[in-house]
Amino acid sequence: MEYCVRPIVSFNDYYNYGLHIRSEILCPELMPYTQPGESPEVTIRLLSNLPNVTESFENRYYEVRPRTFRMAVAGVAKYVVEDGSRISVEPATGASPEEVRLFLLGSAMGALLYQRGLFPLHGSAIETQWGAMIFVGSQGIGKSTLAAQFHRKGYRVLSDDVSAVASKPGA
Repeated sequence: MEYCVRPIVSFNDYYNYGLHIRSEILCPELMPYTQPGESPEVTIRLLSNLPNVTESFENRYYEVRPRTFRMAVAGVAKYVVEDGSRISVEPATGASPEEVRLFLLGSAMGALLYQRGLFPLHGSAIETQWGAMIFVGSQGIGKSTLAAQFHRKGYRVLSDDVSAVASKPGA
């Protein structure tokens, strides 16, 4: 029996969407997780030789199956999201870390949240005295700019690009 030995990797712990996320990918956009010794609810791994995910896709970009979401972004990365708890990423040669994180924290994280029973919206959220307010709309319409302007006025930004909504409090 052969064993594949992986080199020692550095993990980064984050807290976002109410989840402890442990990632091999540095994600400065996420909040650091500060509770030592706790097991993560989500892991993000860098892997090589993910299956050629586009071979079986009808639309050639992504595939949704029970408990699995697979996506390939040409020139950026392949992503596999499983069971609402794991994301595997294989960056393309020459892809920038920013490009890889854009789709990791957008589409792949949105799929993971959906698998966990949350409703991900393409929007930015701020905290107000009445509760959360989410700005949704098409790409480039100014959701992040609006949230940043509210931040400058003293409001706390809860999320940018993907906002997750639970069907019941505490979920």
